Amino acid sequence: MAIFSELTKTLLAKVNQGTKGLLKFFEEKIHFIYFILALSIGLFFVFAVPPFQVPDENAHYLRSAGLTEGTLLCQNDTFKIEEEKIDLIDTMNVSGIAFQANSKFNRNLINNYKDSGDHNKKAIDPIVCNTLPFGHTVSALGVGVGNLLGLNELSSFYLGRIFNLLAAITIVSLSIRIIPFGKKLVFILGLLPISLFLFASFNYDAIFIPFLLLWNSLILKFYAEKKLLNAKQWIILGLVAFIISTIKLGYQPLLLLLLIFVNKPYSRSFWRALIKIITIWIISVAPIIGVLGIIKSAPLSNTFSPQDQIDFIIHNPFSYLIIFFKSLYITLPTNIRTFIGVLGWLDYKISTPSMILIIILIGLVIIDLSPKVRINRFLRILLITSCSLITVFIFTSMYIFSTPVGTPYVTGIQGRYFIGIFPTLIIGFIGIDYKKLFYKYKHLLPILILLITGIAILDAIISTVLRYY
Repeated sequence: MAIFSELTKTLLAKVNQGTKGLLKFFEEKIHFIYFILALSIGLFFVFAVPPFQVPDENAHYLRSAGLTEGTLLCQNDTFKIEEEKIDLIDTMNVSGIAFQANSKFNRNLINNYKDSGDHNKKAIDPIVCNTLPFGHTVSALGVGVGNLLGLNELSSFYLGRIFNLLAAITIVSLSIRIIPFGKKLVFILGLLPISLFLFASFNYDAIFIPFLLLWNSLILKFYAEKKLLNAKQWIILGLVAFIISTIKLGYQPLLLLLLIFVNKPYSRSFWRALIKIITIWIISVAPIIGVLGIIKSAPLSNTFSPQDQIDFIIHNPFSYLIIFFKSLYITLPTNIRTFIGVLGWLDYKISTPSMILIIILIGLVIIDLSPKVRINRFLRILLITSCSLITVFIFTSMYIFSTPVGTPYVTGIQGRYFIGIFPTLIIGFIGIDYKKLFYKYKHLLPILILLITGIAILDAIISTVLRYY
């Protein structure tokens, strides 16, 4: 028995030593491990997911393909593109599979594919027509290389997916490498099923989400170094800010994080740093103003009327606030699922146990991260404020552009919209001594009790009136 006990202790010591070595290797090479895993799984999605079975991938493909033909912006809400590229979408039976969980893809559509040979140009109006080209540039390079090599449109399509995947996982790997804390959190976010599914597609979120993660990593890296920012670092921040701001509306509040660098030790002069920041803001936001002008001039449908929704918000701000908070609550379960693994045209998902395990894993990583976060109050306020404003902007933009007139809540919200800002939000909230904070402001508790119970009672009164009268 003594020999057996000694062998057990020796074995456990070896296992413990091995796991510590594995942990050390994982933490040192986490960005490289991510790249290998993401590339392997991403390539599976590139070829396993049928063409155009990612949300709006047909529209994003046309936008990318249009860039290869020299179309940077739409004119009168349309642009012209070779019919051969449009025929590729028609050939792949997109509508016969999307939103129909029991419909299977016919591999013969790929095995027997041949270009139509129709090079005549046709005017089209995809839903991403009025977006600026930066979110589609990488996939357009893939399509362009395929065309230069004389490949057919289907092969060029797959090259576009591969280019997006390589760019996405490279940027995420860089984000993991440079972030001073939260590496494991970014690692998990980059390996979420929905993340890899999008990275391996033409959807501009394949580029946008990684750049959001990179922005967060850059801000925290430069902040943690506590050194004077040089010209190269300001240029990098300006370039990433420009890319983020011009790909997608609603995320411009992230540019507020630059304000952390206005004082020492990051800048010798408050005013010089502020001028640099304002310059970045102007350069990054100015193109969006032009896009908003284009959108405003677009014709309105009978179902969606942006101008009517804007008028409603302006004239009924309190009613819209109720809609906003109601939508936050209503969409929360769906947003959690679509944050993790609702795939295809939202017509299939990973299993519930897998989702629960991922949620638990993220929780454990956040607990592990909490004692490592060392940021000052000003940065914490900027992180929380920017994420809060982004949430308001996302819900409001979806209410304006994607919610049918008269709908009492916001439609079209998906959890993937928040993947890129998740580390920003989490790092803003963790590390706070909530017990100390509670005791500091506990004298406000009576006011809070009266306020919240009053809101609940008012809600009950309004609901009763609307129910019966």
